[in-house]
Amino acid sequence: MGQAVESLAGNLSERLARAFAYLRLRALMAPPLLLGCGLAHAVSPTAELDVARAAAIQQALQVDAEAWQAERPGAASAATTLYVGIADTELLLRKVEVRIDEAPARIYDFSLDQSRALRRGGLFALMVHDADAAPHRIRARFVSRTMDVRGKPIFAQLDETLDLPAGRNALVLEQQPAGTFGGPRLSWAQSAVPAGLPGGSDPRLLAVDVDLAAADYVSAASRLLRAEALAGAGAAPVPEFSQRLDASLRGLGVKSGSASDGAAISGDYSRFNAAVEAINAGQAATGIAILQSLGSTKLAESDSAALALRDRANLLLGAQSLSSGDGVAAIEAYKRVRSPGPYSTAALLGLGWAYLQPAGSGGDAAEAADALGGEPMPWLGGRDPQLAALRREQPFRYYTSTASARRADDLNRALVPWAELVGRDPLDPAVQEGMLAVPYAMDHLGSRQQAVQRYERAIELLELSHRRLGAAVDDVAHGGLAATVRGFDTGPSRGWDWWLVELPDAHWWLQSDDEASPMFYVAYLLEAEPVRDAIRKLRSLDDLDRLLAARAVGLRESEQASGALPARIDAMRARLRVVGERQAREMEALASAQLQELRKQTERYLVEAHFALARLYDRPPVDLAMSAPRVQR
Repeated sequence: MGQAVESLAGNLSERLARAFAYLRLRALMAPPLLLGCGLAHAVSPTAELDVARAAAIQQALQVDAEAWQAERPGAASAATTLYVGIADTELLLRKVEVRIDEAPARIYDFSLDQSRALRRGGLFALMVHDADAAPHRIRARFVSRTMDVRGKPIFAQLDETLDLPAGRNALVLEQQPAGTFGGPRLSWAQSAVPAGLPGGSDPRLLAVDVDLAAADYVSAASRLLRAEALAGAGAAPVPEFSQRLDASLRGLGVKSGSASDGAAISGDYSRFNAAVEAINAGQAATGIAILQSLGSTKLAESDSAALALRDRANLLLGAQSLSSGDGVAAIEAYKRVRSPGPYSTAALLGLGWAYLQPAGSGGDAAEAADALGGEPMPWLGGRDPQLAALRREQPFRYYTSTASARRADDLNRALVPWAELVGRDPLDPAVQEGMLAVPYAMDHLGSRQQAVQRYERAIELLELSHRRLGAAVDDVAHGGLAATVRGFDTGPSRGWDWWLVELPDAHWWLQSDDEASPMFYVAYLLEAEPVRDAIRKLRSLDDLDRLLAARAVGLRESEQASGALPARIDAMRARLRVVGERQAREMEALASAQLQELRKQTERYLVEAHFALARLYDRPPVDLAMSAPRVQR
């Protein structure tokens, strides 16, 4: 009787553990309908802070425009704005170096978003050159690459003497496609800045397009409001100008909505959303057909956004196939997900479970139970297809069962993707699940000692993760995150986001406590949209403060520092700092909530790992492979 009770208890705990693991897998692989949704849903900033920040930004931009006008009285001084661009749609402009006369060279590294915007016809405002109307020597060197990430750099150069006329002018240096008998070349064109608001192909608007593509809303809004101040109050409205100004102010939170409001969603994103809607509405066949089309599309390696969407489609397709009992289709879908890639860990986890799908078990719940040699799980209830999938997912009736024949082969195949999975980030929930899946498989292969070692290694990594997450929470509470976000300045020579430039080594779990960067947790915070949004808001306030500081210096150098304007700049900067402190506290609250959620998730897996290890140690000291029921397939 005691043995029967022990066997029943083991059977029940094993089935529940695997059922919960499968439910976690489905949560990992079922993406939300809105592609921009983050993993955590923390409380958004208060409405009061939003209002205070919007008012401060709006007034700071107005002060900036007034100070810019005061720097250049009369708006007729010889000032040439130099823009750079590329007319070759097959290349991405990555770096430029321009020197006028003997002045220091202006060097700029473009981010990928900026490079793509330039390829679409945008221009980048590289510098403003104040000089007399006279000939000036201009030397330029452009570095571009093909859209293939492995392509070699392509160079184009120019060394000419140009006559820069008096007045406000635009000088455009543009890389042209290679000719029949030569490589790419640089061309130039100059024009006077027209009166009134910019419209059409005005370089000022094309420069704003690059700012918007890179989400540099401070630069975009400042550029547009300066143009508005130059045009004067009676300037005729221009739709292209108004649309870009609205997008800039929405991006800064001054107006409601997002910067992309009104922009059409591309066809593939619309199709993906349609597939999710169809599946949620119970029309699985329609949704799966769309996902199969998206998941098998051939794409260029440089199109990262489209590749990520294809991976996401295959991830969802694999989850749907797995839940319906079609292991073969699930394997095909998961194998199409790039590894490494943003969705590779969940795909590796799903691929292992797909290998364990009993062959030909695409029937209902009773058929699936028969295939397992057991009875339906009454505590899960009903004949729901997803619950049947849970029963099909559990390949062993007894937690002490040792696989033989084909089922052993299935377990060995599942171990291949799982072994790759567990070497990755131990804070990834798919990796944490894999840490338990590997010893689970080894145990059912009869390798008890290896299973024990794997559980012990999982416990070691999870405890390390839990401890360092606790230190991360403390670091956020003591201002470490705010100091990093506010203290790093990408400077005027590159367009990359600070987190892409400054992120620490990603393999923190392979380093000792002394070697690991205390800021390792920033990468996990950036996975949550509310935290990213709070960081952007804080950075925009600091960017405006730096912009006004530079404007104050410009006023002093132009000897226009008299009057009330310098005092207004000082008062405005003080106000921005006050609002910035409030925004920093809001960011810290969101970051702390995200880290606490990660810590709780790690605690859950740590408890389960301890439980599984204790269950292994509690086995009777007999040959389990001989005494336990064997599964024959």
